[in-house]
Amino acid sequence: MDARHPLLVFACSAIAVSAQAPADIGLRLEAPHLTRTGTAIVRVAVTIPPGYFIPAETSGSVRGAWLQPARPGLDTPQMPTYPRAEPVVLGGANVLAYSGDIVIRVPVMVPPGMRERAPLALRLGYQLCDRQTCRPFQTKDVAGDIVIDEPQDADRYLAFRIDDTHVAIVLDEHIALDDRSSELPRPAAGFAIQLLTIPDASPVADDSKREFPDRTRWTLASASRTYDALVAQRTGFPGQCGHPEASQLTLVTNVGDPAFRSERAKYFLASPQLPAAGRTVTTTLDLIPEQRAALEDTLNRQMRITMPTLFAPPLVGRQTPDSDYHQRIRRGQGRLVYHIEPYRLAPDDDVRLYVRAHWALDKRALFGMTFWIRYDGHAFIIEQTDAGVARFALYAEAKDMGPAIAADPDSAGTLLNVAPSPDGWASIIVGRRYYEGFAVSVLKYSPDGPLPAGIRYAAGC
Repeated sequence: MDARHPLLVFACSAIAVSAQAPADIGLRLEAPHLTRTGTAIVRVAVTIPPGYFIPAETSGSVRGAWLQPARPGLDTPQMPTYPRAEPVVLGGANVLAYSGDIVIRVPVMVPPGMRERAPLALRLGYQLCDRQTCRPFQTKDVAGDIVIDEPQDADRYLAFRIDDTHVAIVLDEHIALDDRSSELPRPAAGFAIQLLTIPDASPVADDSKREFPDRTRWTLASASRTYDALVAQRTGFPGQCGHPEASQLTLVTNVGDPAFRSERAKYFLASPQLPAAGRTVTTTLDLIPEQRAALEDTLNRQMRITMPTLFAPPLVGRQTPDSDYHQRIRRGQGRLVYHIEPYRLAPDDDVRLYVRAHWALDKRALFGMTFWIRYDGHAFIIEQTDAGVARFALYAEAKDMGPAIAADPDSAGTLLNVAPSPDGWASIIVGRRYYEGFAVSVLKYSPDGPLPAGIRYAAGC
């Protein structure tokens, strides 16, 4: 993978116990107000005593640190984003490690049924080392109550292309279809759900026609421009898992602009109001060899320090993470493969990179991640990571879905479109495939990377 250059030198045994007076880390939970059914970043501040460090990766007898929920409650939809770690010499080998004050960022989602306040408990697993010794691996919990706010009503909606002149707008309104509904032609967009007609004689048809009459105007936002769309028909998604009462109301609209035929995107943000113009978010990025080497070093480091969380309890015992592939990956035998998309997503005008990366080894790819990285022209700064495809790959391999799931863009997360916003923080549409279904979500970029905007649809049981 990447070359390891020591910055600090420690001569210590990974199994010896320090005889000095005990010192330990400090943990503090820094949580904003969370929105019900929404996601926000909870920060875990870790204070490491002077003269000590915590290994960030597993290497030999040294175990890398991990953070995960300590008990059920609020949902953590993806693994944490860890801060940058620096290499140290430990037991004759270079190991990435943390020292001083660090912050681990954890995306936390509030389930629909929770109100007002909810407890959150997180557990850090770590080894504390000094210049002579490393203590046995231990865990420490940090907990607090999280204030939960009510979500605001949505003013934008997901839309996907049906054909060259029609777009479907998915509303946050559930309806009940009956057996008189028939299928419309399959939409052109990937991750799109088959649409069904709403019978003219049904109460649903009457209500939806009053609320969204023909030729009601909507605006579709894409990366570089907007399009006008006029309501032509009201349809619905089929109910999930055979439940027709769970259908969603969907508007089929006409797009008369001839330029829409050459629009490459198949997903858009739709609004009943004409949004203020936002700046163009598309950009290009040409990296010289030295810059590309720095980016690859950043990717490799972040993957190495995220890997211990994948195998932390309670995953151990329910999966088979210590395969030959993963053992060889930890020894640095994997080949880094990655894909980059650059955009301008924030008011600071720095380039943001969306990166899908995985380690390939003997035609296998079971560990991969997606990254959101800020590039200020000098350094690559991790803003958010997601190793969900690595978790899925363990499950998918057990289901005989193939040995290279982490290399599949749809499983890792496909960027479907990016739409500018007047406030300078762009919106992002991402599609992801799962074992028996898929989901399409809108994310709003923030200083912590993209966060779910509460706009999504999904298919599958």
